[in-house]
Amino acid sequence: MKYLIIDTSGSESFVLLSGTSTNVTTLPSARGQTKYLIPAIDQLLKEANLSLADLSFIAVGNGPGSFTGTRIGVITAKTLAYASKLPLLSFCSLMRYIPNETQDYLILSDAKSRGYYAMNSSLEPFLIAKDQLPPKTKHTYLASSSETNYENLSEILKKQCTKGFFVAPEELKVTYLTT
Repeated sequence: MKYLIIDTSGSESFVLLSGTSTNVTTLPSARGQTKYLIPAIDQLLKEANLSLADLSFIAVGNGPGSFTGTRIGVITAKTLAYASKLPLLSFCSLMRYIPNETQDYLILSDAKSRGYYAMNSSLEPFLIAKDQLPPKTKHTYLASSSETNYENLSEILKKQCTKGFFVAPEELKVTYLTT
């Protein structure tokens, strides 16, 4: 199974081609996604000697995160999936930081004045006010200081694919968390 993963919701946007050897391209600038996203996808496919038709599905991070960045990734994934008739899988962008450990965890990403975007083992994103943060433990991960766990994300999405968690391109929504 070969698939494309796109996430442009944060300052470290990336495109990942999984199922061959895991090939990742990080995009050079949070403000340059429109300039670099399609060429990065094209380059990954060329390096693997694949076309979109060779893929099983496309997955895209649907936020929370940068309003503009998330929309660029989502519309690109929707367009590619629709044009190539590939299944589309959306995922919470905080899933890129899920640790390999099996115990409970809390992933936090700064939501500026609104507090923190958060996700725990429920895999459902939520918003926490700054004054409501639980005490930090060794299983609390700050997205700004954590590295993307590409292999774990890839495996999680592969499992979601086998369970049929697809969405029609025209129905995919961006995740906006507000208080």
